[in-house]
Amino acid sequence: MPPRPFPFRLKVGIDVCHIPRIRDIITKRPDAGGGEARPLGQFLSKVLTAPERQYFWHRFQDEDAAYKSIDKVSTFLAGRWAAKEACRKACTHLGISNGMHNIMILPIEPSNNAPNAESMPPKGLILRDTLNRQTKASESKGTLIRKLGVGTSSFNINSIDGQFCEVSISHDDRFATAVAMVPSLPASWHDRTVAENKETISSIDNGNIGDSVGTDLLDILEQEKETNARLESLMPKGLEVPDVKKIQEHITLLRRRNNQLETFARAARLEQEISQSEERLEKVGFKVRGVRS
Repeated sequence: MPPRPFPFRLKVGIDVCHIPRIRDIITKRPDAGGGEARPLGQFLSKVLTAPERQYFWHRFQDEDAAYKSIDKVSTFLAGRWAAKEACRKACTHLGISNGMHNIMILPIEPSNNAPNAESMPPKGLILRDTLNRQTKASESKGTLIRKLGVGTSSFNINSIDGQFCEVSISHDDRFATAVAMVPSLPASWHDRTVAENKETISSIDNGNIGDSVGTDLLDILEQEKETNARLESLMPKGLEVPDVKKIQEHITLLRRRNNQLETFARAARLEQEISQSEERLEKVGFKVRGVRS
């Protein structure tokens, strides 16, 4: 009898996210002048949908409070990232560098519009269409969402075309992990998502990175690097920008010379110990021959 096929139409995805990496991204200031802009709001708009950002600000109050609890925020966002990536890997119609805004991770049930972390674990929701932008740009500072609260009429879960799935998130001090079980989705979802992704890629190429863009973590790191001030602008006037390659070569040379010096020092100590041992033996009447050089 041939092996039986797996009886359920389920896909499984898993992902691991390095928490310190998320912390580095959301704590780097994109402007060298120390202005008001902080990368937390930018990261949220790239990774989370509007209801997820609404829940985030409800949980962490505002930007100042979030930065005071940066370890908790980093762990929370790393878990959400891992959960979304786990869902994406279980969805054959979502690509590597997209899908963040086609997936929602919220503690919510189909019959309940109000996310509530105290009463239920987070659920995954695969969206057939990305949600439209529902908030203004000032949301990045956590002001608008905090006033709106959670469970407002702007977000009605029963009006969304999507598929619930099971997710499990776990973390320690350094890593967040997540597993997702997603039912097989209709083939029609693939065609629509492909068309949306073409528009997303086009908007990225044109430099219009907005709320509808789902990005990979490596892409975010590259974008954060581009927003950081150039090294030349940070150098005092009159000083040349150092050649990083030459500095690395010089460090390698210094380490090699340091290793050589340590070897010579060990040899000198060993020679001294041998000489002292020979003198002690000669004092008690033993003749040491053929040892001294």
